[in-house]
Amino acid sequence: MKSILSKLLVLIFSLNLVLISCQTKKEIPLTIAAASNMVFVLNELIPEFENQTDISIDLITASSGKLTAQIQSGAPFDVFISANAKYPKYLIESNSNYENAVTIARGKLVMISNKKIAYPLSSNVILPSVKKIAIPNPKIAPYGMATEELLHNWGVYEQVESKLIYGESVGQTNQFILLEAVDIGFTAKSTLFSNKLSVLKENYVEISDNLYQPLEHQLLLVSKTEAQKNKALQFARFMQTKKARQILLNYGYAVPE
Repeated sequence: MKSILSKLLVLIFSLNLVLISCQTKKEIPLTIAAASNMVFVLNELIPEFENQTDISIDLITASSGKLTAQIQSGAPFDVFISANAKYPKYLIESNSNYENAVTIARGKLVMISNKKIAYPLSSNVILPSVKKIAIPNPKIAPYGMATEELLHNWGVYEQVESKLIYGESVGQTNQFILLEAVDIGFTAKSTLFSNKLSVLKENYVEISDNLYQPLEHQLLLVSKTEAQKNKALQFARFMQTKKARQILLNYGYAVPE
């Protein structure tokens, strides 16, 4: 009797281990590392994807350059969404396991001022009354690269360089603007469509996209396991659906035809 009971307990224990193991595997979330300008649109896209697939997602946001460095250092991300094509290209060239990136949207640069915006737009940044101008750090943030290129194309970079205040990302730059710590800020149009930042829409202008390199937001699969790769692929496909494309449009992005 003891022998049968012992075997039964061992069997139950083993089954519990299997169930726990399966549950643990099932609960591993998909980790998405995205450029910080996408935080608000992804907060709407992710629940839609989770409802359709029962795949849970952990979202991490930072500047594209910072996330690229983390991926190179072995960060356990599954999907990388960059605010330009430069960083995915760099990762693909340095790791043969990564396949081609997919463009899911094109971002737009805007200028926000705490004063009435005059034309030509370049005249605003050189005004003596404008002491501080916030831009994302061009060394790691594509929207900062675009702003720096814009200032050069306007022919005013040397005049305003001493006024520039660098945010680590679009997110931190938005904080500078919201707190009125600067007179003018350059940021992503998409962030203006968040309820939290809608106040910024009161005095902004969209910059013509022929004045800076396209802000192609590219998605790259960077999973290290097959199970996660399959889930990441599902997310990549979702981002190209009609529903996802419409949400991106609602946040001021352009989407590929």
